Amino acid sequence: MEHGFLDRYAKIKSPIHSIDVRIKTASAFAFIFLTALIPYGSWMALLISLSFSVLVFLISRLPIPLLIKRIAIAIPFILSISIVYAFSFRDQMLMNLSFVMLKAITCIIFMVILVSTAEFNSILKTLRTFKIPESITS
Repeated sequence: MEHGFLDRYAKIKSPIHSIDVRIKTASAFAFIFLTALIPYGSWMALLISLSFSVLVFLISRLPIPLLIKRIAIAIPFILSISIVYAFSFRDQMLMNLSFVMLKAITCIIFMVILVSTAEFNSILKTLRTFKIPESITS
């Protein structure tokens, strides 16, 4: 299968690109899981997580417009979920909205790093070794 639009940046030389795809995949999912577990109001933890994801992105030498485009694609979905979440708590609606949006953007940055620094077929193969059903990975 050809995934040229996804594999476009997979051959760049960077410290992140040279990491084994299994380690990158497991690390990305662990990072996303831990970011999702950050409790509301832990702004310092969220900012550290966001800073770390941006730092890894910069180390990967991927183009910044790529990240901006990928985040822009996800913004409508993130915003709709964030608005629903924010309205479920009447007090500090803007803070709730901001927190959920930053959390989602942090996770998206790591997914962009994973998908852009490894060939898509190798990511799918790795997911199969992690016992993700083939109906999802084919």
